[in-house]
Amino acid sequence: MGLIDLAIQKTMEWRNHLKAHDFGLDKPSSPRSYYSSFYIQLREDIHRGIREAVKTLDEGWKRSVAFSILMEALYMIFKYGKKPEIVDTYNAMLDEFIGEH
Repeated sequence: MGLIDLAIQKTMEWRNHLKAHDFGLDKPSSPRSYYSSFYIQLREDIHRGIREAVKTLDEGWKRSVAFSILMEALYMIFKYGKKPEIVDTYNAMLDEFIGEH
């Protein structure tokens, strides 16, 4: 499993964990505030999923490089869908900068 798939899996696990447990998160009152809070929560969940995924790398500099690439990759995937060309492009970037992952 590649880092991109692992980051997506960890993000989905965290989002499902939040949905399954009631942490007192109230829905905002207006549609505009609902979508803005949804976007902020999604960004936080993506960030957490990527952090969990890069913990599998052994060197610190690889983690920071992979984090930057994965952040951009997951934004593209959540915006345009998990298209093979997007995944292949970012997997190639990860292979070039941090080696086999």
